[in-house]
Order: sequence, then C-alpha cells, then structure tokens
Amino acid sequence: MTYSLNTLNATPGDKSAARPAGPRFGHEMNLLAGLLVLVFWLLALLSYSPQDAAWSTSGVGTAPLVRNWAGRVGAWVADGSYFVFGFSVWWCVAAAVRAWLSSLAHWMRGGELPQAQAATHPWVWRGLFWLGLVLLLCASTALEWTRLYRFEAALPGHAGGVLGYIVGPASMQWLGFTGSGLAGIALAVLLAALWLDLKNEGAVWDVLWNVTGEREPAAQILGAAQYLATYTRPAPETAPYAKIQHLPENPFGVNTFLQSEVEPEKRELQMRLVAEAGFGWIRQEFPWEDIEIHGRGDFTDSRNDLDGDGKV
Repeated sequence: MTYSLNTLNATPGDKSAARPAGPRFGHEMNLLAGLLVLVFWLLALLSYSPQDAAWSTSGVGTAPLVRNWAGRVGAWVADGSYFVFGFSVWWCVAAAVRAWLSSLAHWMRGGELPQAQAATHPWVWRGLFWLGLVLLLCASTALEWTRLYRFEAALPGHAGGVLGYIVGPASMQWLGFTGSGLAGIALAVLLAALWLDLKNEGAVWDVLWNVTGEREPAAQILGAAQYLATYTRPAPETAPYAKIQHLPENPFGVNTFLQSEVEPEKRELQMRLVAEAGFGWIRQEFPWEDIEIHGRGDFTDSRNDLDGDGKV
C-alpha cells in the first residue's frame, strides 16, 4: 500500500471550513432559548392545577396565589396544552426534547450533518419525524377519548383534548368501540416497531435495503416511495439485451494510482506486476494539479523538469 507525500502535510484548505461565528452564535442562542422553553413547559405541565385561573377556567376562589410552579403564564400554557392534546401532550414534550438534542448534536459537530442526513435531503428527515408525531398523537388521543375517559376529571377539557374529541368519535363511527381501540394500539405499536426495526437493521430494513439499495432509514423510506411511484407510470420500452463488444483483445483492466508512489522503481514494479497478472490495460488518474501546475496556463513541471527541456 502506498501513500502520497502530502498525507501528513495537509494544508488548512484541505480541511472543512470552520463554521462562521455569526451562525454559530445564533445556534448557541437558539439552543439556550430552547432549553429554557423546555424547562418552563415541563414545570408548567408537572404543576398543573385545575384550581388556577387560565384559558378554559376561571379558577377556584379569589386567592391570588398561583399553584403552578411557572406562575400565571405557566398555568395558561399547561391549561392550553392539556386542553388541546390531553395527557398525550407528553408525546409532544418527548418530541421537543428529541429535537433539542438533535440540534445540540448538530452544534457539537460544528454544523455538519450526520452521514445519514447528508445522503438525503434534510426536509425528508423533518417530514418523517413530524408525520410520525402526528400519527402517534392521533392514535394516542383517540385511545384516551375511547378508553381513558375516567381520567377526564383531571383535565381542563375532554380526554384526549380537542384532537381526541375529533379523532375519537370518528374512529368509533367507522371502526366501532373495539375496532377503534385495536386500531389505535396497533398503530402506536406499529410505529414504534417500525422505528426500532429500521434503527437496528431488522427484517423490514433488510427488505427495504434489497428494494432500494439504501442503508439509512430515511433514504430507504424515500426510495420505497419512489419505487412505488414507478407503478403509476408506464415502463419505458427498451431494446433487447445484447452482448458487449469489447474492443481490446484483452478486456480485463485494473485501476492504478501511480501518482501516489514517489519512487520510479516502485512504479515500474507495479506495472510489471499488473502485466504479469494478465491485465491488458490500466485506468490511471491524472490530477489536474499535475497538469496545470503553478498557475493558469502553466503546463511546465518545474518541480521535476529542472532544465525546462520537457524531459523529467
């Protein structure tokens, strides 16, 4: 194995450019603000009390003391959160924590995307994340409305919140009492099982890998959607298969990297070994910095051709 002489002498330009100070500072401020909002929201939800005056209730009594740990604003935030989603709002909290941790990891990597996201579009990951959260909320709030209504007294509104009040009756109407419960449980379990399978390269991951050739979950789902979309349009008519007519007498070749070897004797040895192995031709890269060397229009290799006669 051979290495270039510049392997240990990489210049700063060969490295990825440092992230500008402005965007990095803005990212840090967003992380700090996001952490404060998450802590405030968590304290408000944990200390929710129906006796506090808020959006859906005027409270109990005339005492000015607010029981919510986050104050009157926290009482309004907790009341609104439970009113819209019921106890399923905790899925939103978990998703927010997950998003904040992802942003923190993005900051720690210096603004670079991980390999999985770099291989696809970032909006694919965001779309899958929020679509999964919406489906999970629908299933969870429907289960609350149809099964966990005994806890409705602890909430400012219906079990499952406004979303459960919309999704729950619809699921009851179309699937019945038993069917709606089974569908909600099955959907929640299916989403969790699919996520774990794709993360741990299970059976579904293996099927998608064979279909799409992708290894990352987001790329697999995107590739599967594109694969299914091919059935909506007619396949192109192609010519029948034909054998490739190899022009050289010996069709076998090999890739070489002679520019990485500095000793002429070793380059000659490599070529002799290639010929002895039965290969009839090689594919050799010619880096542009070895063609136009010192500047635009300068094709003289003064590094090796010291007298300028064109011979090395």
